Amino acid sequence: MAWSVRALAVNQYTDSSFDTCVYKGVDYCTNYNMTMGEYSLTTFEVPTERFWLWCGMVFMAAAYEFSTFLSCVALEYHRYGSPENVTLDPVNKDSSSEEYGLMNTPRSLLNEAVVSVAPDREKHFIPVTIAFKDLWYTVPDPANPKDTIDVLKGISGYALPGTITALMGSSGA
Repeated sequence: MAWSVRALAVNQYTDSSFDTCVYKGVDYCTNYNMTMGEYSLTTFEVPTERFWLWCGMVFMAAAYEFSTFLSCVALEYHRYGSPENVTLDPVNKDSSSEEYGLMNTPRSLLNEAVVSVAPDREKHFIPVTIAFKDLWYTVPDPANPKDTIDVLKGISGYALPGTITALMGSSGA
């Protein structure tokens, strides 16, 4: 990363706009015996030769190729196997229960009865699709009880079975 920062700094400060003696009212050639770009680079001990620009680009290309090679090697030769499936067999198969919510009670020797408490799976309603067109909803104005406020104005839509549909005004009410 330092190589790329160094290359960017050399590229920026060796540009012709920074390669001047006087920059924003300061004469760098008289005061420091170097241009503004050279002074800025030497302040942070960055080499001023443009050679470092090309070294940084070559280094970044080599680092990119090396990391790509390592990624390919890791993906090709270091594979993770699928995790094994672990199943636990119950110790006492007679005392296990397959019904959800069935409570185990002390077993009697003579009259043993099992009552299923599983919920009823039968639907007790008929699914209906509701459609509405040009629906308006008004409420009394709290400031003036004689007037009304239109909360919903000319709304059309539908509600499918098994979905939740809410009719709301712009305030969310």
